[in-house]
Amino acid sequence: MSAEFIRHLNGRFSVKRVQPVRIYLMDLKYRRASLLPWIVFCFFYIPLIYWSGWALHAKQVIDYPGYYLAAHNVFIDHTSPYGFDAFDSYAEAFGRWMPPYVYPPPSILAFWPLTFLSLKGAFVVFTLISHLCLLGSIWLMLVRLTPLPRQPLVRTVFLCLATAYVLCSDAVRITLELGQVNLMVLFLICATLAALQGRRSNWRIAAPLSIAILLKTYPLFLLILLLTRRRFKAAVLTLAYFGVFVALAAVAVPSYVWSSWLTEVVPAASSTRALAFLFSHTPLNFTWNQSVAGLLKRLLGDTLWGHSPLSFPGLAEPLIKIVDAALIGITSFFAFRFYKRRHPVDGVAEDTAAFLLMMYLVAPISWDHHLVYVLPAAILALGFIVQEKVRGRAAFWLAVTLCVLAWRVELDVSLFQKQWWTLLGFVKFYAVAALWAFFAIRLARASSRVAEESSVPVMSQELQPHL
Repeated sequence: MSAEFIRHLNGRFSVKRVQPVRIYLMDLKYRRASLLPWIVFCFFYIPLIYWSGWALHAKQVIDYPGYYLAAHNVFIDHTSPYGFDAFDSYAEAFGRWMPPYVYPPPSILAFWPLTFLSLKGAFVVFTLISHLCLLGSIWLMLVRLTPLPRQPLVRTVFLCLATAYVLCSDAVRITLELGQVNLMVLFLICATLAALQGRRSNWRIAAPLSIAILLKTYPLFLLILLLTRRRFKAAVLTLAYFGVFVALAAVAVPSYVWSSWLTEVVPAASSTRALAFLFSHTPLNFTWNQSVAGLLKRLLGDTLWGHSPLSFPGLAEPLIKIVDAALIGITSFFAFRFYKRRHPVDGVAEDTAAFLLMMYLVAPISWDHHLVYVLPAAILALGFIVQEKVRGRAAFWLAVTLCVLAWRVELDVSLFQKQWWTLLGFVKFYAVAALWAFFAIRLARASSRVAEESSVPVMSQELQPHL
């Protein structure tokens, strides 16, 4: 009887019958875990939709009216949008100050469609596009650009942390609340990098990159990345597309607009007094400039904001050029060295992250909201921590750096404008520089390994006896 009972149990609960149950339970567990990133996304994004979307007003945001009015001045009122007093009449009507328009004349073409709508109607469309670009950027960064962990649990943890990091980043919130174009440019940069990593056709790389350069000049540095990846045709095609935009602007934008840009805005790029004059009708404090130029000008006294610890304003410009050239040269050298004997790999490599960080550092003006451009590099660093590619103290300090980049820091407090205390006001700069150094060191080590591996076969061939 007992033997019969045991045989019955073995037949009923055999491995073949239990295995489907195990598979079902594992599949159910995986499905529940896969819902967690969506829960995190909804938890952080729904408040962002309200506070940085629905609750915004076209006349209250700072930067958006400048885009709309620049196109309105050129194509409707037939006046120049450049100059310190170009928007004074609108500032009086809005009851607040307005920053001057400083982008090159071809950029006005991108904002021309806004003139077909009212200021409020165009702002709704502008904000909607910004949110769509944010969602598209998150998808590209997490699905196309960053190599996801293979373990389901680690992958879920990474997706949750990365989603929360992007949506909680102060740069994203400030960009939306200022009415800036940064998220549109970020999406175009991510689309360019996705096409580059996927080895797509040249036009799929050049088209988004040329539009990004049209909106913001900063992505121009990514042309060096294309050259290091040996995508020469894509780089030439990018310049060709941008040349078409310039040619259209030369026809559509009147000559007096170009001349006013050359006389009112271009001198401000290299002269502190010209910059102060251009922004004289605004209360903007350039202590928020976290680039190399911002740090050195503030340190050496070539500024009209705050009290500098040193007084050598004549050294600022040459030192800025030397440091910028060094950053560009170091990043480009190791990238060229790495890809000299190796094909590009999938995912956001160290060279891509280093170029994005270098782009922020060498720009003449890099506000805190421009940190959205380094989000792909920050997500890659976060992936290193989650997958334990970086451990110990390095992982701890890397996490601290990422937190500093994402957190809100009031950089214009009175303490940060007094003598050596000034250096504390560049905490964002230090975080970007530290993250650039992290990726530059990894890129240098990788390029050294590639150089050593490529030299081994050559040496072995030289040591073979000649028969």
